[in-house]
Amino acid sequence: MLASCGSEEGPNREEIKEEERIRMEVKEELEEEKRIYEKRLEEEKRIEEEKRIEEEKRLEERSSIKIGNLEVMTVDLGMMNWEDAKKACADLGDGWRLPTKDELNILYENKNKIGGFAFDYYWSSTEVGDDSAWRQDFFDGFQSFGYKNYSNFYVRAVRAF
Repeated sequence: MLASCGSEEGPNREEIKEEERIRMEVKEELEEEKRIYEKRLEEEKRIEEEKRIEEEKRLEERSSIKIGNLEVMTVDLGMMNWEDAKKACADLGDGWRLPTKDELNILYENKNKIGGFAFDYYWSSTEVGDDSAWRQDFFDGFQSFGYKNYSNFYVRAVRAF
């Protein structure tokens, strides 16, 4: 006869039923988490689509005015550093860019005709060394330089026509 150190019996029916109940609860919880995750993804997609449509409308609402040999946007692209300003203008496509120092002064001289300017600094594309570029204050017309990477100024796009 073999000696035994405890029961060698397998799980009884109640233990099996309890295990099965726990597995079903876990499965239901996982399915619920999956539904919540899918709802979140769906909501994020909806929000992204709304943002995309809003941006398209905003771009369509942008108009321009001709001053001399320049076409000038009638709205600002926001405040940003110089590199981001250059990119924001170029991203408009079709030749849009930051105005040169002299072109920016033309914009200042015609600011009432163009409209929409803040009484603040605007970037030009004209560089002053490696780390600076010309800017112009649209309150008083004063031109000076700003640090490209550390300064955020307004941006107004132009293009030649």
